[in-house]
Amino acid sequence: MGLAPSLADPGADAPTSNGWTVGRAITVIAVLALVGFWAWIFAGGPEKANPDYLSDRAFAAWAQDRCATTDSRIDDLQPARDATSAGERADVIDQASDELTHLVDDLEARAPTTGDDATRMQGWIKDWRTWIRDRRRYTVALRANPRAQFLVSTNQAGDSVDRPIKNFADINDIPECDPPLDVG
Repeated sequence: MGLAPSLADPGADAPTSNGWTVGRAITVIAVLALVGFWAWIFAGGPEKANPDYLSDRAFAAWAQDRCATTDSRIDDLQPARDATSAGERADVIDQASDELTHLVDDLEARAPTTGDDATRMQGWIKDWRTWIRDRRRYTVALRANPRAQFLVSTNQAGDSVDRPIKNFADINDIPECDPPLDVG
């Protein structure tokens, strides 16, 4: 039965060198590079502005105020969920949709007309108009059938059209421009 060599034994096998080998140096460099890369990522190194971010911050501030006015007008209406009949519910939703139509008309009239901001706004306005049409379609259906359901169109990505409206508002720090939750 053999015994393991001891470091105290002068005849024992001992490491031949305490220096850096090429393999050790490459390993240390690779680990440091990975740690540095993730530190850079978590520190926000690759941050880029979201492509939907409006550079015209004065317009964004105006839109926030205009949307707040519309939200207040919609909040002043009787909640649709408190309606005593399908027709009354449809009437309230139509009144709110009228307010939203005025909002979108104002947003479109005041929106930037050139550059990337104009392109961004065209898509957002289109989504708003689609969502308002969905609301109008729902009130027509509701008057014909009290059990009608509010169905929202989807965009090319398969999301309900109210989702990109909200995302755009969130990206641009204009939360008052989120679609209202008044249909109930």
